[in-house]
Amino acid sequence: MALTKESLTALGIESEKADQIIKAYTEEINVLKTERDSYKTNADKLNKVQKQLDEANKKLTESEDFKTQLETLKGEISAKETAEKKSGALRKILRDKGYSENGIEKIVKYGGFTDEIEFDENGAVKDSDGLITAIDKEWSEYTPTTTTSYTEPSNPPKDNNTSSSKPEIAQYVADYYNRLYGEKKED
Repeated sequence: MALTKESLTALGIESEKADQIIKAYTEEINVLKTERDSYKTNADKLNKVQKQLDEANKKLTESEDFKTQLETLKGEISAKETAEKKSGALRKILRDKGYSENGIEKIVKYGGFTDEIEFDENGAVKDSDGLITAIDKEWSEYTPTTTTSYTEPSNPPKDNNTSSSKPEIAQYVADYYNRLYGEKKED
């Protein structure tokens, strides 16, 4: 049953009092409608804020993912730089010990010795002699040898006295010089 003036007068309420009740009822309804509209507006704002919060959380997650990727990349770069420094140090040690470039490339690439290299506080390789000993044992076919031997030729050329003498050679050089530059004038 709706609250109307007719329903109130039917209940025995005077017309003037019914008007006051209707007026009070209408004011209360208007207040409730205003509150309802306020709640609806706030709910809409809340939805917008929730969307913004979700977007911010997504960006934060992406930012954290980016930070993680950045840290991973920094670690990879650092590891690569360290590996390059170690392989460069190993190459230098092997060159100083007389290994061939071919041997150095194979030892560095396949030997696995770069992981064993450690540097001291001055940046020098720790225990390089032990490292060379291990390399010599495992890669003996590339170990440099420094023996020099002299063998007498089996069939040396014979001196038949057919070569020119020193005065003949000097004369030949002087003639050649004179042909190129003209006679040398004596002072």
